[in-house]
Amino acid sequence: MRFAFGAFLVWLRENLILEVILYWENTFMRKFYLTVLCLIVLNWVSAQSKGSMAATVQVEVLAKFYPNPATTQVTFEFSKLTEKNLQFQVFNFIGKKMADLPVAEKLVLPVNEYYRGIYIFQIRDKNGKVVQSGKFQVAR
Repeated sequence: MRFAFGAFLVWLRENLILEVILYWENTFMRKFYLTVLCLIVLNWVSAQSKGSMAATVQVEVLAKFYPNPATTQVTFEFSKLTEKNLQFQVFNFIGKKMADLPVAEKLVLPVNEYYRGIYIFQIRDKNGKVVQSGKFQVAR
């Protein structure tokens, strides 16, 4: 009886090791295929987003302004106005709103009361989304 039990233990050990090896290979292959699939999907998503990013990077210049630096006034000329409800806002360098005006074809902004420094302008649509932004300098 002892021999039969020993042979059974040897058989059990060999089969369990075989089962563990097969399970490990099966798990390894699952992980391998899952990793390859993830890499393919990420590569495809990356290629798709590069095409859409190129479309969003191209921004149409709406405003041209002069002179820069300004001493008494800054003139903004807007081209290709497709929307009528655009707002023009000017902020100083610490974020205080200095002007909030509706956009017209030509806008003259007096800077007599502005301190010397850099100012940020933003053009916003009716939903408040920034369409264009830039900066100009006031020199005294």
